[in-house]
Amino acid sequence: MKKHCLFALVTIMLFLFTLPISTATPYWAKPGVYIEYTAKRYNPYIESQVNRGIKPELVTTASLLYFRNGTYYWVDCHNDTLIKFKILTERGEYLTMGVLLNLKNVTIKFEAQNGTQISAFWNSADVISTSKRVLADGKVSVKVKLRSLRIFGEYRIRKKDGMVFGMNGTPYGHTFIWMENVSPNITLVTFPMYNWSATVKSVSPDNQRGLITYYGLFQPPIVTVAVIGPPFKIPGKIEFTTVTPDSLRYDPSTGLVLNIGSVGVALVPDLAAIGIPFASFTDEYYQFKVQNEQENNYLYPTGLVFYDTNAEFQKVQEIPFSKARTIWKYVFWTSIVFLSFVVLKRSFGWPK
Repeated sequence: MKKHCLFALVTIMLFLFTLPISTATPYWAKPGVYIEYTAKRYNPYIESQVNRGIKPELVTTASLLYFRNGTYYWVDCHNDTLIKFKILTERGEYLTMGVLLNLKNVTIKFEAQNGTQISAFWNSADVISTSKRVLADGKVSVKVKLRSLRIFGEYRIRKKDGMVFGMNGTPYGHTFIWMENVSPNITLVTFPMYNWSATVKSVSPDNQRGLITYYGLFQPPIVTVAVIGPPFKIPGKIEFTTVTPDSLRYDPSTGLVLNIGSVGVALVPDLAAIGIPFASFTDEYYQFKVQNEQENNYLYPTGLVFYDTNAEFQKVQEIPFSKARTIWKYVFWTSIVFLSFVVLKRSFGWPK
């Protein structure tokens, strides 16, 4: 009897020790939930860049390479950028995601064969101007200026591992909306159509400083994930001559990614799945703060910054997640000690 009880105790403890730290899909990820990110325009930042000799038209909150119907489009946003990810449905092992990009003050550039009819994906009522010029190879270079632009697409996330798939089944890597159990050297991004992938270079928790976002202040620890891959190239469109970096920060309490592309480069599986293999985001407000203020008690986000959600967790400034984790850690270990005591007591007949 004692042997059976000891075996039961060992089995229970092994089960508890092997429980995953977090699930692949966060508890808050369910149909109807949306997550919004933004990169905002900030005039003092623009002025500082112009004073450094940068042309105003080169200062953007977002620059995207968008592939649609066989044509690549460069999309530059000069005012606020807002990207909304929404869980549309949950069927079997997959979540169907919708993503909507809302861009203000936009310039689109693309090339087409002379005489080719291009199907516009923008609203004609938003057009400010259109200009064309014939290139030496006979192609036509087109520039369209818009008041605003909306880009919408759908893709899927596999629940068990967070893998992103296009609606045609093409894999793109792990979602950049949430993270869990990230470790160095794992492949995080894969673009099979470009024969390119990127791995996690390092995972760096900051246990002292929280991270400010437009949604609120997230308490420490904040985890920074550095991603690196070989030179990313799309001939005639974009070519890195050295390694291609990317990075993001996330809150381990919720798994929520708080900012994307903080090094100025964003190769995001969730965007690649709808035809945007490359992007660069600059939240000008926080970028200005990073350049002009010292980060002491908290970190400033850069790139694409978490903005809003209807997910069912309370406002982050109201809940110190690190303390909540500490409390549950004590509860966990206390429960193990108590369970061990009860089983041993029954096994060996310890006095009441």
